[in-house]
Amino acid sequence: LASKEERPMKTLKYGQTVQITRFKNKIATIARGMGYLLVDDSSQLVKVGEITDAVSKLEASARVLENEITTLSERRERLQESLAFVNRKIGDVASMESSP
Repeated sequence: LASKEERPMKTLKYGQTVQITRFKNKIATIARGMGYLLVDDSSQLVKVGEITDAVSKLEASARVLENEITTLSERRERLQESLAFVNRKIGDVASMESSP
C-alpha cells in the first residue's frame, strides 16, 4: 500500500480563519485538501460567513450527495434484511401448509 506523504503539523492562531467543509467525530476537514483540525468541542469553531466561491459551493454539494448516498445505502441494507426475513417466513409457512 502506498502511503500518503505526511505534512508537518501546523498550529492555528487565535482568530485565524480557515474554511471547513465537514465536521464529524471531532475532526474538521479544511477545504481544498489542506488538512484536518482536531476539535475537542464544536463551540471552538465560529462561523464567519456564507459560502461564496464556486468551488466551495460544489464541495458542499458533494458532501450533501455523499451523505444522501450513505443514508440510501443504509436504507437499502435494512430493506434487504426485511426481504430476507419475509422470504424465510414464506418458506416456513409453505412447509407447514404442505405437511400432513
